Amino acid sequence: MKAGKLSELILNRSVLKKIRNKRKEVLCGAKTGNDAVILRTDGDLTAACAASSSFFYIPEDFTDSEACLASVLLNAELVVLRAANSVSAEWGEPFALMPVLVLPESFEEAELKRVADTFEEMAEYLNLQIAGGHSEVSADVKKPVFSVTVFGNREYFKSENKKAYGQDIIMTGYAALEATRTVTVLCRKKLEERFAPLYIEQTAEYTRQLSVIQHMKTAKQNQAAWMHDLSETGVFGGLWELGEKLHAGMEIDLKKIPIRQETIEFSEYMGFNPYTVPSLGAALITAQDGNGLVKALQRQGISAAVIGKVTEGKDRVVVNQEERRYLEQPR
Repeated sequence: MKAGKLSELILNRSVLKKIRNKRKEVLCGAKTGNDAVILRTDGDLTAACAASSSFFYIPEDFTDSEACLASVLLNAELVVLRAANSVSAEWGEPFALMPVLVLPESFEEAELKRVADTFEEMAEYLNLQIAGGHSEVSADVKKPVFSVTVFGNREYFKSENKKAYGQDIIMTGYAALEATRTVTVLCRKKLEERFAPLYIEQTAEYTRQLSVIQHMKTAKQNQAAWMHDLSETGVFGGLWELGEKLHAGMEIDLKKIPIRQETIEFSEYMGFNPYTVPSLGAALITAQDGNGLVKALQRQGISAAVIGKVTEGKDRVVVNQEERRYLEQPR
């Protein structure tokens, strides 16, 4: 199997079908397209929790120890953001964080302190408490591996079988903002062969734009119907998963998907597709009044745009001027 998130096909076939034991406390469990699980722990007290793990951003040919550590710290930031965003997408308000660290024998204590500082900085930024966790050194790993679980409060309400047909699809944030920031950390020397240092440096602020917690809060307050986080899927994969969640089709205007100019230029130069790489910092939302929701988001300083509509049937179509392409199940 290839590195990264398991494909939907393999996940359904070899993992989710094996989960048979059920508990009444699990209101919404493991399922394709779900961002987090919903638990009822005592009466009407409900919690949402989501887990995320490292995406192994560290290239094999890193020889600069400081650059290698920078990529480890970036990974620590992203894994926390990814889990917190997933809780928010399932209508939760994150409050606690539990990290698991598996470190190689070559990792030094001074580097561990930097990692611990990074987790605490992200917890403070997102207003989370590190409530526990686990750490160990293993001869079986060559690079640090992080796994994070985030817990959130969630109002108890029964899921409704809402028909989404005709609703607007809104995207918040920007496509591939995470990938844009990542390549500036890992591939800066290569980028500097083409781009001015100041042009590259402006992406340093992107890390603080990768949380969608406020996006989701604003959406909930303004008649959002469905929400989905793009942390692990990218735009095209997220649209497919949203369609699965809604049991519906969609028609999307590619030109309306928000994307920064530097992302377009970096992706062309580095050879990645900005619509298929993970898009931490972006989310999909459906609503009857998409333009009204966009205005509410923009009043909070959040980038947002109506990019399409939910349609009947199963066809998920992306339109680029005269060209029409069908989204395929992520593999």
